Amino acid sequence: MECTIDTLSVETVVSELMEVRPEELEAYADLRRMNLEDNLRCSWTGLKEFSGSVFDLYLIALPCPIKHVIVRMNQASLRFFGPVMADARPQRLSITIPGDSLVAIGEAGLALALREIASSQILTFDLRSTFFLRL
Repeated sequence: MECTIDTLSVETVVSELMEVRPEELEAYADLRRMNLEDNLRCSWTGLKEFSGSVFDLYLIALPCPIKHVIVRMNQASLRFFGPVMADARPQRLSITIPGDSLVAIGEAGLALALREIASSQILTFDLRSTFFLRL
């Protein structure tokens, strides 16, 4: 069966509010493996665009290139970034990181993510950070 979707957008509250506990990592990996097995039954040729969180894209486990990946990332989802980039192999990557997560990720975490990006086939990279002022 051929899977032909041009654009996929996933919006979940769970991924935005999540805290990754070490004891849950294996369960997430198992869910990813199950989704990958299901997705391999389709012949995915690729997507033009995915929009959602890093964690959602990790769990969905699409086995195809995605030309433009638009993701939200926080400190908890940083550990899933490498596998997502390896699967998606995007030409364009747009990342939004909330200001508080950018601070929590820190220089080391951001450097790790940027190394992943530098070693990929990305031609265009957009990084946005959002800060909210409290009055």
